[in-house]
Amino acid sequence: MPSDLIERGDRRRDDLPSRFSDDFDAIITALGSGDEHDREEAVDALSELGDERVVLPLIRALDDASPYVRRAAAEALGRSSAIKAVRPLIKSLTDDDRYVREAASEALGHLGDIAIPDILSGLDDTDWRIRLGGVVALRVSSGIVPSLDPVIRRVSDDSPYVRREAVKTMGRIGDHRILPYLIEMTNDSDPGVRLRALRAVTKVGTGEEREKVLKRCMQDPDNTIRVLAAEELKHIS
Repeated sequence: MPSDLIERGDRRRDDLPSRFSDDFDAIITALGSGDEHDREEAVDALSELGDERVVLPLIRALDDASPYVRRAAAEALGRSSAIKAVRPLIKSLTDDDRYVREAASEALGHLGDIAIPDILSGLDDTDWRIRLGGVVALRVSSGIVPSLDPVIRRVSDDSPYVRREAVKTMGRIGDHRILPYLIEMTNDSDPGVRLRALRAVTKVGTGEEREKVLKRCMQDPDNTIRVLAAEELKHIS
């Protein structure tokens, strides 16, 4: 994937106003253009319209040949408050492009409560990308998660990428009841999981339990983890 995807996505809304104004028919016509820039601009124009007519065209744009267009469509659907967008966005968590997957995760989070049931169901999906995207979506969600159990189950996921995000999400939640799981994950086989678990422990843990974990992590084979443990111990002493 070209390295300019993030920059292009961030700057496109700072460009000149859309040439479409509020002409819905012209926007739909542009979505069929052979030029990906036209299609991307059309998706942004749909997002600006903000009415019910835009949802289905945006959902179709999730299957566009261009990752730029797919990412723009996911972002727009995250601002739509449309329950119809939830399952198509779940599907986009398996997109071949990493940035599209990330946009879909964030969009699901922005949809809030209406997306929570499908996100939670996705945490047990056979595809690790859906599990990972769901964990990230819960972390950024404005909705109410009825139980932490589905996230806790993911700290023992087969995929280290899912475990990393699960630990990070648990740390963000900050509930002291999850501390035993975080401490356990400081012994994970993956250094990325251990590092995130240690960071979470320093936020959630207190007193002796935190100090004990930090001292043990001073012996970790990963230098980044040892340095973090040493820094945190300095703050304690």
